Amino acid sequence: MSKYAQITHGSLLGFVAAWANWVSLIALIPIESIAAVQYMSSWPWSWATWTHSFSQMVSCH
Repeated sequence: MSKYAQITHGSLLGFVAAWANWVSLIALIPIESIAAVQYMSSWPWSWATWTHSFSQMVSCH
């Protein structure tokens, strides 16, 4: 994706597109991890109960 931006719009925009893509990929990993743990905290099974305290710790309420 950033190579396409570099070819069509120049080196500066290609660099900005590559940087934005890298930042979004790095930010996505912890966001998805927290979302998965919060979702798993609603599961009724006993092996998933360890997530109850974690989901309350990271919630914004």
